[in-house]
Amino acid sequence: MILMQTSQQSSHIRCEEEIKTEFSENEGITSPTRVLLDIQNGRVAVLSDKLNEFYEEIKKLRAEIKELEEKIDELESRSMSKSGGGGVSGDVSGLESREMSITAYAPLCDQAVAGWDYSGDPSVTASGEQVRVGETCAAGPSIPFGTKVYIEGLGWYEVNDRGGLIGDNCIDITVSSKAEAQQFGRQNRMVYIKW
Repeated sequence: MILMQTSQQSSHIRCEEEIKTEFSENEGITSPTRVLLDIQNGRVAVLSDKLNEFYEEIKKLRAEIKELEEKIDELESRSMSKSGGGGVSGDVSGLESREMSITAYAPLCDQAVAGWDYSGDPSVTASGEQVRVGETCAAGPSIPFGTKVYIEGLGWYEVNDRGGLIGDNCIDITVSSKAEAQQFGRQNRMVYIKW
């Protein structure tokens, strides 16, 4: 009797291990007739439908995880580029530098004022590019559209917008809200221009 129980227990463990191994090696259920033997109760239970449902759920979760990982990578990449990639000196050597007057505007804010915060479609810049808060900036006509600028302490921006009150020595960065723009005020900062 003891031998029989030991044999049944080891068979039960062996079957579970085989199924776990097959599942992980194949990354899912590939056969619709996979069967799990429940030797302890002396029954055969067909679990292929449940296992297939489980596999489909795993596939969905893996896709969601991959999407979240890509978003994290993108945010980390933006963060690195905003901080200058670990050091301003390496990123700005050879670039034109000048002290400029920096202000902020919030064209996508629900409190944005036409003619002041934007002209036409608030989500589209004067260059025709989409506004990207924290990446898009406006500058005077002496700095061409598409020019990358590094604003000390704020990171990299791309000039894609203009403004009637923006002079040649001014940059207006995009922010999320009018309150944030007002709190930012006007600041003098070093700007490095990548022509």
